[in-house]
Amino acid sequence: MKFFINIKHLSILTITDEDELIKKLASEFHFFTSLDEEYPQFEIQLLKESPPKIPELVAKKILPHALIYYHQGKRYVDYQGKALIVEEGRSFSIYSLDSEFLFELAFLTIHSLLGDLLQEVGLYRIHALAGTYNKKDFIIMLPSGGGKSTMLTSLIEDPEFQIISDDSPLIDSEGRIHPFPTKISLSEIPQTGKLKDLPWHNFTRALHPPKFVLSLSHFRNQINDNPQDSRPLLILGQRSTFSTPRVLKMNRLSTIKSLLENMVIGVGLPQIIEIFLKFKFIPDFYKMTYAFIKRSSAAYRLFQRSEHYEIILSQNIKANCQQIKDLIDETYY
Repeated sequence: MKFFINIKHLSILTITDEDELIKKLASEFHFFTSLDEEYPQFEIQLLKESPPKIPELVAKKILPHALIYYHQGKRYVDYQGKALIVEEGRSFSIYSLDSEFLFELAFLTIHSLLGDLLQEVGLYRIHALAGTYNKKDFIIMLPSGGGKSTMLTSLIEDPEFQIISDDSPLIDSEGRIHPFPTKISLSEIPQTGKLKDLPWHNFTRALHPPKFVLSLSHFRNQINDNPQDSRPLLILGQRSTFSTPRVLKMNRLSTIKSLLENMVIGVGLPQIIEIFLKFKFIPDFYKMTYAFIKRSSAAYRLFQRSEHYEIILSQNIKANCQQIKDLIDETYY
């Protein structure tokens, strides 16, 4: 079976005999699935079989879960014999007998490649939740595990809310927001609301804690395909033990620091993956320096376009979401 992703005329083809893997990838990248199989920039083969033997080589990089080798134009990423990625030019072959691990490595590889391809056309990911409420776009920056997905499960109950991205909206060189919706990912399935009866799946990950995930394809009518707000809200969320949320006008220094952390340096998973999969010091040092400059420029344009606020989040998710909606209403009207 084949699975084809096309985003901004950038294309990745995935091939495998495992139907279930294709279905899961199509669910993850539902917003960019294409039937038009133009010539792909990259090809990924997923092989549910024992990893082939690597030539006798010295590891060039040692990671917590893997060793990286280079030989005759190929790059080998060896996951302690449990899985193997072989990269040659623009082709990737991923081997593992573990279906869940095979899916996870395909997921990481595609996200990494998309990060590189999007950057080439001037689109940069920011680690944040983005949406539209009453025609006003907003971005909420929270750290990993900070509650973005939990907040999304509450916001999505409101018919006036539209999704731009659950975790990594795209920012262009002019500071405008572009959609990148994938899934909701939680440690527990919601027990109330319209999400509780939808088909959640257990995403068992070898490299990260397990999660329950729900494709945002179930909310296709609530996805904002084309955000247009010329002055979005840029919100920094802070966790607290407060019983009620509080809104502060964020100062310039705090805003710039948050943008550096979440967009330029890239503490979010997508940016980490890009470095993890691709980095070779000498050639990529210059590439990463150039990327740093371009991301910084896009982040600064977003800073210029947006209004900046800080929300001290309470322990009450619904109260937090209502506070955000109230803030949007106050700044919009």
